[in-house]
Amino acid sequence: MSATLDDKLLSKYYQNACVIEVSGRAFPIKDIYAMEDAENHVDEAVNKVLEIHTNGIPGDILVFLTGQDEINQAIDKVTRKLDSSESVLVLPLHGKLNEDEVQAVFMTKNSKTQRKIIFSTNVAETSITIDGIQHVIDSGMVKEVMWDTRRHIRVLKIGYTTQSSIKQRRGRAGRTSSGTCYHLYTYDTYQSLEVCSRAEILCIQPSIAVLKLKHLDIVDDITKFDWLESPSNNSLQETVKSLTWLGAIDSNTGKLTDLGRSMAKFGLEPMLSVMILMGQKLNCLSHILALVGMLSVVQNIWWRGENDESKHMSNEIRASFTRDTDMGGDFIALLRIFLEWHAIGERKERRKAWCLKHMIRWKSMTMANSLIRELVYQIDPKFQVHLTELNDELIERIVRCVCAGFFQNLAISNGPIRAGYQLATGTTDTVAHIHRSSVITFAQQPPKFILYHEIININETNYLTVICPVELDWLNKSWLDSLPRSPSRCVFDSYTFINLGPALLLALVGKKCKKVPQLEEQLHVLFEVDRAQSKLIVWGHPEKLSNAQQCLQQILNKERDKLRNELQEFQIVGSTRILLGAGAEPRLVLVEDEYIKIFLKNLPKNITEKQIQEKCELYGQVRNVTMIRTNYNSISASVTYGICRSARLAVTQLSCEKWNGCQIYASPSYTRTSVDTNKQNYKLKAEWFMTESECNGRVTFNKLQEAQRAYQVFTDRCHFRCQFEINPINPMVKCSWPLKPHHGHAIVNFSTVEQAQERESVFIEPYQHDGRVVAYVQFTDEQEMREAVDEINDRQTSVGAGLLRLSVVQQQRQTNIRRKTNDNKQDEFRVKLYQLPSHIDERLLIRELNQYNISNSITYATVFRIEIRSPTEDGRAVAYIRFNDPRDIMTAINMCDSLDNFTMNNVGLNQLYFVPIIVHRIMVNQALAQVIDKKIEQTMNTIQTSHNFTNISVFKKTVMRDDNTNVLISIRGTNIQQLYKARILFDSLLKGLQFQLYNHSWVTVLFDAAGQNFLQDLQKHTGTYIWWNWKSTLLRIFGEDTVCQDVYRQIDTFIQTTLSQREYSVSISIPKGKLETEV
Repeated sequence: MSATLDDKLLSKYYQNACVIEVSGRAFPIKDIYAMEDAENHVDEAVNKVLEIHTNGIPGDILVFLTGQDEINQAIDKVTRKLDSSESVLVLPLHGKLNEDEVQAVFMTKNSKTQRKIIFSTNVAETSITIDGIQHVIDSGMVKEVMWDTRRHIRVLKIGYTTQSSIKQRRGRAGRTSSGTCYHLYTYDTYQSLEVCSRAEILCIQPSIAVLKLKHLDIVDDITKFDWLESPSNNSLQETVKSLTWLGAIDSNTGKLTDLGRSMAKFGLEPMLSVMILMGQKLNCLSHILALVGMLSVVQNIWWRGENDESKHMSNEIRASFTRDTDMGGDFIALLRIFLEWHAIGERKERRKAWCLKHMIRWKSMTMANSLIRELVYQIDPKFQVHLTELNDELIERIVRCVCAGFFQNLAISNGPIRAGYQLATGTTDTVAHIHRSSVITFAQQPPKFILYHEIININETNYLTVICPVELDWLNKSWLDSLPRSPSRCVFDSYTFINLGPALLLALVGKKCKKVPQLEEQLHVLFEVDRAQSKLIVWGHPEKLSNAQQCLQQILNKERDKLRNELQEFQIVGSTRILLGAGAEPRLVLVEDEYIKIFLKNLPKNITEKQIQEKCELYGQVRNVTMIRTNYNSISASVTYGICRSARLAVTQLSCEKWNGCQIYASPSYTRTSVDTNKQNYKLKAEWFMTESECNGRVTFNKLQEAQRAYQVFTDRCHFRCQFEINPINPMVKCSWPLKPHHGHAIVNFSTVEQAQERESVFIEPYQHDGRVVAYVQFTDEQEMREAVDEINDRQTSVGAGLLRLSVVQQQRQTNIRRKTNDNKQDEFRVKLYQLPSHIDERLLIRELNQYNISNSITYATVFRIEIRSPTEDGRAVAYIRFNDPRDIMTAINMCDSLDNFTMNNVGLNQLYFVPIIVHRIMVNQALAQVIDKKIEQTMNTIQTSHNFTNISVFKKTVMRDDNTNVLISIRGTNIQQLYKARILFDSLLKGLQFQLYNHSWVTVLFDAAGQNFLQDLQKHTGTYIWWNWKSTLLRIFGEDTVCQDVYRQIDTFIQTTLSQREYSVSISIPKGKLETEV
């Protein structure tokens, strides 16, 4: 008995019978429901998988989605997020996998630490058990087929599943151990779901059930049968009507006929049963049985793969089984597949290999073969299946059998393949399209009449599957006569306009066929445009097609006349153009800004081409008018005149005119040339500077030698103060050593007074008389570069008059100023210039370098100036002046305040104001920021609420820097003193609790392997952040104050305990024989 059975329904059916429930054996399962229903259940499922895996919760994961497309999408997202991690094995599970792919789900993992992540459809709800599943993620969604009683079609829909299915899904997590089920929907949503799935008899046409009940003589009137869950009366009546047309039910008595009793024995769809019985009559039973077997698995026969290449290969293989799409279509193609598979022999390995080669599912083929054997046993156990090769006469007999069974599944072509087919039956005008899996898609012309195996609705579009082209003469004549509309009168005829030529076809249908929808609506026909052969096929009912043919012929004649009068412009040289008419005959030469074509915009939407021509002819002879609909409210048009003077006059006059309340816009229309015809060919560029120079600049080169030469020119000849630097693409190390020893003195520079008062901020750099030697070395791997720097610096190698020092050259950030693009991504070599004379600009720098032929490798040159933004509408201008020291800002403000209005007016300034903009930024590692988050918030709150910081604002945000996540704290304000105070608060916060390493032995204890493991474990279980560096003599401990004090004591205890347990050995060198002498 099914675990999803509705026991209440059965109990009620059997007069409220008692229900005995036997619970299954399962481990406890924890349910976690979402706070709100997922908007995108695929993305939510992926996020939950990543959350479980990232948190390190053990156990395999099973995710329920609706279909193959969603599963492939989810697997792609997970694998991209987890890269190529060997710790996970991501697998799909659905009905379209081959046998090996399904077995991979149940195979043992490569290692105990590897996690399986399985994305599955509802095939994993029942019947199977996957060991190791401890987490089930349930989307709550399912893709299922429903029967539409109004349209008599199957509808494939995605929607919420039932409570019984959800119970089955969650049970997958408790098969082999306790587990957790994550529901991507709320508990209220779960409570609102149907308890059980709809009965299958409500999702299909109940023809098999009706046939069985009639065969057993249980009831005469099928609508009065006591169903467990009854189909609708309309569905039952349609079923009886269909069986009557098949000859299974007598229309007078309502009883089964002899044919109906024979059909009931098979237990198949009545249409397939009629095919089998007709196959016996026409002596092609073996082939019909093979076809019935293939039709039973047709939905899962092809394996298309996931990528475009495999799908394309599958289409090619499918086409190879098609000899003639007009002869049996998909039915014969399926039969050819089985015949070729069957001819291989009984050996399983050979048949499997054949299926793999032809991208066909071996399991589906074996299921079809099993059904054939079962049917043979029902018909006659002694019957031998004999499958001969197909020929035209045999194919015709097989198609006759198909027509006998499926004649009620008739569809009539609407013309072009894109228009689809209309169904012959049904109460509404149902239109369906041929499914992409059909071989009919390879046909050059769609057949007029087809029979189909099934119709299914996918995403609100009807599709016909397994198609067979037929002629009306092959179908049941009585049934055809009963139809409300004769199929022969419903069919579309076609007329083809050939040899139109590309220009005429374009004029008729427009660019990208924009004119086609309007023409189809006006003429009540359908267009099929073939640009390759310059032809147009028009489809429609005969009475509509004749009228459309005449109208289109008139339009084509009119467009031909336009093309004869049309002139095309071609550039000769510069702005000179030539006008060529039909046959490339030269008509006119245009120079400079001459034109004969004008463009009219914003014309009234109901205006006609004739009205435009009449209006434009007031200014001269009009050769051509072309209308272009641009939007719903207005249209545009181009008008070509015979001479330039008429076109120029039309632009002048029409630009000032209104037409039916619309202001017309007229402009010249030029052919695109290399020279803009409405502008001068020569220009004079004027440049000037709005602000004074900052006397600083930079010149960037892409060649090292020329950058070094420029450095020498600027320093030796121009006497500029320069600095040379490199911005490398690859990792680079700077090597430097002094030429002569220093004289024992040093210069210490500080940015602020506060820094000078802090001992830890001092950095001493020896002052050199004669400079030093500098060399650069590039690496391809950054890790190798940093290892080399650490190794050589530790050796303390002496070179020249001092030690060799290596340092990493940091790549400079690119500026936002526009420069020449460096497509090859070469290294940049920069010469920075300081304290330049105020008259020096970029032009003079480049001119100086031109004298030494070293300007060709310049990629960027600039002299920095005070930045001024464009003035606002009220005439306000803003400039930004940068200072190295924030105290200089206050000095500038005080100087400005001391100036009188007379002085301001003399320099052209009216009401000059200085607004200080001071920003101090603190970058904090995210791990540290999480530990001291409360302290950061308290400090920020203190600054924001205290009256001592009225002119200060502070905020924090998360930023990415060097692929690492950090927390940026920004302090802004206009008061320097308040900003310094706020900065001191944060500086003290970021110092943490210091643990001083007073002895070298303490350093060795903490920074060996055992010591570092101790610090990491201590940091982890106390929730603190411990900063340490083996080159440093102290540790910094961050966290809650009491916890930090406890960590401090534990570190001290660890050091003292470790030192006390150490054993020391002393090596003494004793001369040979000395020990014996002493003894």
